[in-house]
Amino acid sequence: MLNDPPIEQIFLAEATEGLHVIHRALLELQAQPERLARCMTRVLDRAHALKGSAGAAGMRSIHQLMQRFEACARVLQAGVLEPTQERLGVLVAFLEGIEVTVREVCAGNAEATLPRPALLEKVSVAFGKPAAPRDGAHRGKAGDGVNLRWVNAGPRGQASEAAGGARRRAMTAEGKARVLVIDDSDVVRALLEQHIAKAGYEVYGSRLAIGATHLILSKAIDVVIADVSMPGLSGDRLVGVLRRNPRLRDLIIVIMSERSQRELEQITRGLDIQAVLAKGDVHARLVPLLEELLKARAVGGGAKEAKS
Repeated sequence: MLNDPPIEQIFLAEATEGLHVIHRALLELQAQPERLARCMTRVLDRAHALKGSAGAAGMRSIHQLMQRFEACARVLQAGVLEPTQERLGVLVAFLEGIEVTVREVCAGNAEATLPRPALLEKVSVAFGKPAAPRDGAHRGKAGDGVNLRWVNAGPRGQASEAAGGARRRAMTAEGKARVLVIDDSDVVRALLEQHIAKAGYEVYGSRLAIGATHLILSKAIDVVIADVSMPGLSGDRLVGVLRRNPRLRDLIIVIMSERSQRELEQITRGLDIQAVLAKGDVHARLVPLLEELLKARAVGGGAKEAKS
């Protein structure tokens, strides 16, 4: 991992590709307004992913811009505002301003600026002023994006206990817990892998949740950290797949997302997972969270649910 490219370089490549997809979708919508649903789905998928990557990488200015851009796109998708040529033109200009900020931030420009005030004013006129964060939404403060809980619905059977005990003994013997990060964002995955490796854990990464069971079993993974929104198999559906395997019932699972705390609680309600982590809290909370979860499992007890 010493030869891995810097996070800024990885983010620039991911952002350039994502912004290009968004730009093409907006131009298509300008030419063919009847394709609103299709085009806005592409726009919002990429905008949300880039917002999450920027938040995890600590690029606050880009995260805020993508959050604002996503909000503008959502009101068009929902039909709250009509996608006129003028509004779409403002959205394209806003996107181009974001591209400039991305390049400056990734080039290490400490004086990187937001898009011109005149452009931001046009965005406000066309789409309205930014809404205040909803109650329960993640506001980016370190430590407020973790909901820690140990879901223990009673005995899980002798096979589960035996598999869990074997995994704990293997971890103790080698002195390292094994962590698997599953996220389709190269930025988020690389960032988490760096943090986890520096903390002394053995870390693996995967772009997709499909095929995760084989990787977890073959590498004797102790902890899985999975994004909620992924192509093919989402993180919440992955939990169900893993928990149906008796050999993985003792596996520690952390679900991660850029979504608000309220949305995450709705998505993960009833899931057999140990914690929910906001991407914006990766820097402050990831390693302490791993330590807490592994310690709780090692002593055979359960971590208490964090008080919000």
